[in-house]
Amino acid sequence: MGTPPSDRCGYTWPEDYEVSDSPDQQSCCWRETASNKVDRCIWHADPDKVEKSAEALKSACTPSETREKTSPYVELLDGANLQGVDISDDLSLENVAMRQSHASNVSISGGEFHEADFGGTDFEGAEFTNADFSSANFKETIFINADLNNVDLAAADLTNSDLSNIHFDTVNLGTATLTNANLTNAKLTKVNLGTATLANADLTDAEFDAYLGTATLTDANFANTDLSNVNLNGANLSETDLSNQDFSGTNLSGSNLRKANLSNANLAGSNLSKSDLREANIEDISVDGRTTCKRLDKDSRDLDSTARACHNLKTVFSDHGLVGKARNMYVQERRIRSLEAKMSDGWFNRRYLGSLPSRIFTGYGVQIGNLVGWMILLFVISTGVYVNAGVESSFSENVSYSVLAFTVAPPRVPSGTTTQVVMMIETFFGTLSIVLMGYILGNRERF
Repeated sequence: MGTPPSDRCGYTWPEDYEVSDSPDQQSCCWRETASNKVDRCIWHADPDKVEKSAEALKSACTPSETREKTSPYVELLDGANLQGVDISDDLSLENVAMRQSHASNVSISGGEFHEADFGGTDFEGAEFTNADFSSANFKETIFINADLNNVDLAAADLTNSDLSNIHFDTVNLGTATLTNANLTNAKLTKVNLGTATLANADLTDAEFDAYLGTATLTDANFANTDLSNVNLNGANLSETDLSNQDFSGTNLSGSNLRKANLSNANLAGSNLSKSDLREANIEDISVDGRTTCKRLDKDSRDLDSTARACHNLKTVFSDHGLVGKARNMYVQERRIRSLEAKMSDGWFNRRYLGSLPSRIFTGYGVQIGNLVGWMILLFVISTGVYVNAGVESSFSENVSYSVLAFTVAPPRVPSGTTTQVVMMIETFFGTLSIVLMGYILGNRERF
């Protein structure tokens, strides 16, 4: 392009500017030069040659009446040079373009940068405090060793950004996109990841202190990252390599771990309730009595995989001597298999109907609580009938009569058809329940 007038900046972005058919990817600065001693405006001049304050930077921006008429950006500041600049006053740059700028070691306190475009900008060693970068674009941006304190990055796009050694302190990353981001050695203190996406992100040696929200962490790299006692409730970790990871005390309830590699992971004290472990590799994982898994998430379209996950967890708990937890997984597996049969052939599937009595009365032959509940109900109803009919002269004698009828046989046959029928039912089912109790007590210890 031609040479600009001596009082105009003339900075071109990109620096190897060529006229093309993509005007939104190129710009030429027509601002006045910062002084007669420099050939650039205050935004593009070398900070060593020009004092850059928030007020001076704002005064060099386009008037507000002009901004309202421009799109997609209200201001083009591409290639700006803010290296080492300390801006303590509020600087509002909402919806501006500041792509591939030089802002290493910049210090900004306050300011509105909502929907601004910082794609490719170098923020190495920068410090941001109380700033709003919500919905901003930070694709392929460098944040190495940066320090962000009380910053809003909600819905920001940090795809392919280098965030290694960054310190996030009280930062909102809810719904932010960090796909392929480099977060090695990053420190996240009081950070809200909400429903952020960290697919394929590198979190090697990263440090978390609390809640990661329902973030998507598919294929993220957690090598050497300490996730113990971290809240991963509802997080999406599908197809992620979590082998050898320490999840001790971690809340994984409701998380998506489908096809995740959890081999050799430490899950002692973790909460896996309602998590999705379909096709997950749980070989050689470590669990203990504090590990919770009351119920796995099940998908009616893929009950077979859920049943297999229950079976695998049952084996793991059994191998660790956690009989009660293994028993619980066995019940879940049987329940899911019966639902699978019902889904296949409807309510009248023989396998499903045959499993109902076992589930309702004996908890699939391993849960004694179901049977005890029915035994108590049978005894109470029978005793009530005897008391009402006056089978014996006192309440205690009627209770004694019911005990004998329930356990062995009544001392005599009562008068009246109703009481006789009740006595026969109590004697038959009482004897049957005692036999079933012996079966359950022996069967429940086989895991």
